[in-house]
Amino acid sequence: MNDADGVPVGGKRYSQLVDPRIGWPVEGLLSVSVAAAQAIVAGSVASIALLNQPADGLDWLEQCAVPYLAIDEKLNCHGHLKFQ
Repeated sequence: MNDADGVPVGGKRYSQLVDPRIGWPVEGLLSVSVAAAQAIVAGSVASIALLNQPADGLDWLEQCAVPYLAIDEKLNCHGHLKFQ
């Protein structure tokens, strides 16, 4: 999931993923990709990571022990998703 398709408003790009706790687009990690045997698992893990603050989202991804690639607001890459 990523914000590349977000909505630009007033010079700021807003995520298409809305935080259900506050009703506003999420902020923090720009993109999270997860590899899992089932798409529902990959999507759920990525969404939960995006709903958290960046450090908490990265901790969540590590705890899930799945291959992932996350990009933060400074465009730093995190994770260990390997393509073969």
